Amino acid sequence: MKRTAFASVSPCLTGETLTMSMAFKLPFKLPAATWFRGAGTHSIGLELSQNSLNLAQFKTQTAGSTPLLQAACSVAYPVDRDTLLASPQGLKSLLAGVFKQHPFRGRRVTTLLPADKVRTLSLSYPLKAGQDEANAILTTLSQRLNEPLDELVIDYVPIRTTDDRPERLALIAMARHTDVVDYLELLRRAGLEVTSVEIGQIAISRLITWLNGHAPDRNSLVINFGNDISYLTMISGRRLVIDHGIGFGETALLERLATELDISGQQARALMRSGNTDGQSAHWAASLPSNNKARTLALDILQSDLIQLKDEIRRTLIYAASELHGQPVHNLYLFGSLARWNGLSARLQALIEIPTQHPDPLGAFQGERQHTTGSQQDLYIATGLALKELTAHA
Repeated sequence: MKRTAFASVSPCLTGETLTMSMAFKLPFKLPAATWFRGAGTHSIGLELSQNSLNLAQFKTQTAGSTPLLQAACSVAYPVDRDTLLASPQGLKSLLAGVFKQHPFRGRRVTTLLPADKVRTLSLSYPLKAGQDEANAILTTLSQRLNEPLDELVIDYVPIRTTDDRPERLALIAMARHTDVVDYLELLRRAGLEVTSVEIGQIAISRLITWLNGHAPDRNSLVINFGNDISYLTMISGRRLVIDHGIGFGETALLERLATELDISGQQARALMRSGNTDGQSAHWAASLPSNNKARTLALDILQSDLIQLKDEIRRTLIYAASELHGQPVHNLYLFGSLARWNGLSARLQALIEIPTQHPDPLGAFQGERQHTTGSQQDLYIATGLALKELTAHA
């Protein structure tokens, strides 16, 4: 997949792996790895999610073979995330414990900025014959945004480039210079060597490509549920076709359940996540949920919200039909907060009539599967990041 990065000042590093974190001059030099960098291992995919540190790493295999997991784990934070992000020593201590318990090798990481530090959008832009694409995007973006671009680090991934329509489409990711520097400095001081910083949707797209067996004609819709905003991403083969955010997330649904059922938001989350086996693979826990009736009532209460989500999915599918030239969408993958809700997958599938699942991100790979707190689905971003060095055109 073609990737391009640019910013308002000259890059300090060169090479094809330049991403948005490396598109401007850093106030320090990235260190060489001081831990053993074992031959035959790739960089560690590292995500600092809202509630947990998520890590995955693959061994190097012969060309054409399935990647073999070196290690993967999800570990709950000992403190809230904001406190951890402000404490390089605290993160270093957490990592030391993880690396002592799990066979990760080296300090090289592929990572992404915390979600609240990045804005993404799909941007349509005109491109005239002979015009520089980066300049065309910057011109269109500056007209759309209400702020100076020189304070931002901007990365983009072309989405529509081959048809005869006058406008092209790109996925844009933006972060403030200071936020990028602070995050890289946090990881450096925690003892890590950052090889690249990714866009979350690209890591998910890469994972889906592997889960779909690299089938070039496999079309999948992915919903990545957040607390307040969720993202709908259409992937065709290894091509990202559509990505857009909607105002739909776990927070509002929990508030509704708390009000209607006269319970706390924490109790509502525990109710919807307990005994969650719906749509899970054989690697997941097989215990049956004990309070199906209460969850069924909760989903009935949220039916109007789910219908709104269905309408958003329908609009996305209508748009996708033109982009995919009428090809069908084969499945719907659910990730993120609401994907952990018991019964949601089946309820949503009944509304949209597309096979719906929240897959095990490690299910397509062999090797070390040990993880700690949380579930294996917490590892979907980290796994996609870890696959970067094993994926052509990543």
